[in-house]
Amino acid sequence: MLLVDTDVMVDIVRRHPPAWAWARSRAGETMGLPGLVAMELLQGCRNQEEQQRLETELASHIMYWPRPADCARAYRDYAAFHLSHGLEILDALIAGQR
Repeated sequence: MLLVDTDVMVDIVRRHPPAWAWARSRAGETMGLPGLVAMELLQGCRNQEEQQRLETELASHIMYWPRPADCARAYRDYAAFHLSHGLEILDALIAGQR
């Protein structure tokens, strides 16, 4: 199973040729989406039409939400890397999911 990050999902939704080709080549695999990524994508919608189109696209993916252990891992990673590498909270939460 693949968990897809925001940057990749943006390109898939926009039908960017390399991302679209990659997604189609993985058609036999389950493509999951962290729920936080879905929320981040919704945040980028500029109007109701864009949001409805996005929600239709997202409906074909299984959404995964962080578990307590994922949040604990995200906290440790954030504490270790936010100053040195500019790690942001949402990115730590997304990366912390297994």
